Amino acid sequence: HSYRSGTRSPEGAEIMHHTYAKLRFFSPIIDNLANISFRTREFPSIYKTAQVLPLIKKPSLDQSVPANYRPISNLHTVSKIIERLVLVRLKLHLLATGNFNPLQSAYRSGHSTETALQGILDSFYKAIDGQKLSHDKSRYIGCV
Repeated sequence: HSYRSGTRSPEGAEIMHHTYAKLRFFSPIIDNLANISFRTREFPSIYKTAQVLPLIKKPSLDQSVPANYRPISNLHTVSKIIERLVLVRLKLHLLATGNFNPLQSAYRSGHSTETALQGILDSFYKAIDGQKLSHDKSRYIGCV
C-alpha cells in the first residue's frame, strides 16, 4: 500500500486526509479574517482570550503548593496564525524601510546569540591581529 506524506499506517493516511480537507476548508476563512483585521486594524476580542492552565514544574513536587505550578496559556489557533502573518508583514516592512538594526539577532532567521558572539569574536581577533577594532563597541552589547 502507498500512504501519503510518509505516514506508515492506514490510520495515519486517514488523519492526513482529514487534516488536508480541514485546511482547504478553513484556509479561505482565516485568510478573509486576517485581511479584514489588517484593513480595519482591529482583531476580534474572542481571539484575544487565552485558556490558562496550571502545569506542575516537576512531577516530584508537591501538587498542593501553588508555587510548584507554572501557567500555560493556550491561544486560539486563529490567533496564532494571524500573529504569524502580522510578524511576517512587520519584518518585511522593517527590513524594507531600513528600520531594522543589521546587528539585530532576535526574531530573525539565520541570526542568534551565537552569530552575535561570532561577530564580537571576529572583531576582537582582527584587533589582536593588528587590524582596527570597531570604535563603536556598544553596537555589540545590545545584540547578545
